[in-house]
Amino acid sequence: MAHFAVFGNGPVEFVAQGHRYSIPLSAIYFDERGAINASNWSLYGSLGSGQSDLNGWLSYLVGRGVLTLAKRPAPLPALTIAAKDPGAFGNSIAVTFANVKPNTAAPEETTADVTINVTQIYTGLSLQNLASRIGTSQGGGDPPRLVHLSSTTGSSVTVQPATPFDTSGQVAFKDAFTLELGTGVPKNTKQPATVSVQDVDSGTFTLVTRWTDTKNIQLQDIQKTFGFFVDVAPASGGFKPPAEGTVVLSGGADAISAAKAQAIVIASS
Repeated sequence: MAHFAVFGNGPVEFVAQGHRYSIPLSAIYFDERGAINASNWSLYGSLGSGQSDLNGWLSYLVGRGVLTLAKRPAPLPALTIAAKDPGAFGNSIAVTFANVKPNTAAPEETTADVTINVTQIYTGLSLQNLASRIGTSQGGGDPPRLVHLSSTTGSSVTVQPATPFDTSGQVAFKDAFTLELGTGVPKNTKQPATVSVQDVDSGTFTLVTRWTDTKNIQLQDIQKTFGFFVDVAPASGGFKPPAEGTVVLSGGADAISAAKAQAIVIASS
């Protein structure tokens, strides 16, 4: 069945079950009957009862002329990429495809320069909450992932430029603390991971950690190569050569604690 591209102004914003989603237009299409469909969106299957709400919202946008039929068939998905771990952290992952060399006989063996960029930013840190915020071991912290605290070495935090981790996976800031890359985070890459200290003010500061690497690999090997950060699967019908460019993962959200309904009763005069 042919898929026809959707024309509109940017991604479709949608709220369901307490989560806010941003759906790229590339994941939405019109079918041959003219019905709008978002089943290509990676998170569509996880919406459950929210699928009908999304379908109704898309139909409303079509009726208002916000989303219209583009003039050419929509491109088919090449593969799907999801963050390894649930949560908002996944929204900091960007994947770039360049130098794509299609293999029409065996599309899964198509090669490309695949770059993964991961950025994690912690604001409102202090020496007092650093251990609880970033954790002291892999899997600790809120949220966990790139780095954790190895040791506290002093009480003076100053602004620090982007500083690379050494080959053992550590970086030390004199008279402050030592950080360590999470267990399993690749260390020996062409561009070592870096961390910087910013916005130091009255005992609080911001920590910015970045990790990036590029590999020329087959599509079927992306999971094996970058599986610490992402899960990769072929699109329906198998892998297809991807369009060159960058995609940023979206839709990740941290769990929201249930809250009790309440009201304030006004006293009588």
